[in-house]
Amino acid sequence: MTDKKRTNNSAEKEPNEFASVQLADFEAAIEGYEKLLVLTHDNPDPDAIGSAFAVYSLLSEKYKKDVRMGHGGFIGRTENKLMILDLNIPLYSMQLIGKKTTFDGVIIMDTQPEAKYHTLPSDANVIAVFDHHPLISKQKSDYFKDVRPDVGSTSTIITHYLHEAGFNIDKKLATALFYGIKTDTLNFSRHTTRWDIEAHQILFPLVDFDTLVHIENPPLPREYFVDLQKALQNAEVFDNTVVISSMGLIFNPDMIPLVADILLKLDSAEWVIVMGYFKEELRIAVRCSASDGHAGKVIKKIVKKKGIGGGHAEMAAAQIKLKLADKEVEYEVIKQMVMEIIKSELKLQQQGLKLCREKRTLPPPGATGKFPR
Repeated sequence: MTDKKRTNNSAEKEPNEFASVQLADFEAAIEGYEKLLVLTHDNPDPDAIGSAFAVYSLLSEKYKKDVRMGHGGFIGRTENKLMILDLNIPLYSMQLIGKKTTFDGVIIMDTQPEAKYHTLPSDANVIAVFDHHPLISKQKSDYFKDVRPDVGSTSTIITHYLHEAGFNIDKKLATALFYGIKTDTLNFSRHTTRWDIEAHQILFPLVDFDTLVHIENPPLPREYFVDLQKALQNAEVFDNTVVISSMGLIFNPDMIPLVADILLKLDSAEWVIVMGYFKEELRIAVRCSASDGHAGKVIKKIVKKKGIGGGHAEMAAAQIKLKLADKEVEYEVIKQMVMEIIKSELKLQQQGLKLCREKRTLPPPGATGKFPR
């Protein structure tokens, strides 16, 4: 690969037209249903949590529905746990909600039924979907669907629905939505559109910034630093622009996207690929700052029929189930396959160099200029 200037794929990327929210259609979709489940994707991130909390609040307070919030998978990242605790968000594992609990209808947040990255009950009646990821199925559905891949977050979409409904957004809800937008757009620097900025303007005066600071700067467990050290030690740089890190067995699956965002801060990085496995699942995160980036397409090439995944031009993720008894051996086999696909897709010409290799020389104190590579 040739060196390229890093490009900010943010606010200058505007869809041609922003269709107005479909509030009346959404109200029609929930009419007649009283007991509802608001379901996030598995291992929910702040955007999924914040947007689901908003829909939960809208349904229970404005429309007087009996609502539960559920998620599958695992919430491991300390910031996400604090978000739920500090903002008193009633989000529960589907294991706690239980298989015997039935709902009239299900509303899916920050994912789509076809993505299969959710713990959707087999007999679920999906009545609505809100998402900002690329549309998976173009077939006409019998449920309400508002999917806007041009928008930076699902929390952005829901903020506009609340605004259109004249809903009173309190401090906790505003903070949850603001944090959801902030994390998915990387502090409004990635995949940010006019709709995200307008949502920011709606929420900003209402945010509890003391609570937000507490959520964003939590005390971290020792395992965080163990995983981070492993990621940095194993990170390699290819063609000076592609960073790849294989973390192996990890304590917390949320470290995969977190490490990817950290490594993208490397001054020459245009692509970052991070992978590791937790229990029986291999996870991959891809980040891209190149002007011609196509992270989502790379993930689809990696996954094919082996797992699930998708994303935008700038960021994407995948999950692959490990089926063998020896997870470490299976991980190594899949990792080699992933590496071959990445090298082919990104046309890598040379072997990788350790990211954390020592510098040959250091400039004297007070010297200016770049450090030698």
